Amino acid sequence: SAIDEIKNKLNALEFLANDEGLKENLNNLLNHYHKTFTEAYPRIFEIRFDSTKQTEENVIVLSEIIRTIDAGEVAFGNKFVQSQKNFKSTYKLP
Repeated sequence: SAIDEIKNKLNALEFLANDEGLKENLNNLLNHYHKTFTEAYPRIFEIRFDSTKQTEENVIVLSEIIRTIDAGEVAFGNKFVQSQKNFKSTYKLP
């Protein structure tokens, strides 16, 4: 997958000094996207496009899946952005 290709390129990178968590946090964000695409989206599509599965219970399931996706993206995204800021600050980049 495209995510795997990006992760392979990322993991091949070698930093000469402390990367301030950039590599780890980007990997975590990519893992979140991979899980979303391979687990959450298929479940969402299964419920949304099968009229027999559009029950009250599944509406709650969909809401929880979407809430989980959003929360993960915010959390992992914020950590990655913070590591970028730390890297920039540590190495006095503009």
